[in-house]
Amino acid sequence: MFTHSDLKKTRVYQDAVLEGEQRGLQRQVVMLLRMLTRKFGKVSPRLKTRISKLSVIQLENLAEAIFDFETVADLNVWLKAQD
Repeated sequence: MFTHSDLKKTRVYQDAVLEGEQRGLQRQVVMLLRMLTRKFGKVSPRLKTRISKLSVIQLENLAEAIFDFETVADLNVWLKAQD
């Protein structure tokens, strides 16, 4: 009989966890893009691409930093600092 520990070692389980993490990350990106669109209007495809490549921690930091941005230029400066 499989234990929970055994199950966690299976490829199916690991793939499911990875897929769940990726979906969560995509949802974070979508929410941040919605917030930025509401604050600044249309967000350029270039910015969307840059934001979609951020790590989870960077996305969380961006969610906080949005409150400090006055313009899209502030967002660009913040993104440049992440490189």
